[in-house]
Amino acid sequence: MTTKQQSRADSPKPRHGSLRDYEQRLREEGQFVTVQRRAILRYLLRHHDHPTTAQIAAGVGRSGAASLATVYNNLALFAKLQLLAAARTPDGELHWDLRVDRHHHLSCQGCGQVFDIEPAAAEVVVPAPA
Repeated sequence: MTTKQQSRADSPKPRHGSLRDYEQRLREEGQFVTVQRRAILRYLLRHHDHPTTAQIAAGVGRSGAASLATVYNNLALFAKLQLLAAARTPDGELHWDLRVDRHHHLSCQGCGQVFDIEPAAAEVVVPAPA
């Protein structure tokens, strides 16, 4: 585990803050709070089901708030600032999660939905070499 991962794991952040909380974090990081960023954050705050980039773009694009490229760029920025995390499913699709504390994800191969799993519920046992 890298120092950055340890730091992130040791300092859990609230699962979902308010829009104002996220706006404040952006300002603290020297970022502008744009209409597009607000629209993306609002979408994520309303949809806790680990949406994909395409789902987010479709959701905020209907209002004309952001293009697909803008959504991609802002999600990458939010991830860099640790405002959200990405979980890649076996099919290679990225799903976004405002929950940035240490936890695992379970991906349903049937429906494609992604679920949060608490660390204590996902114990990995490695057998001793024979």
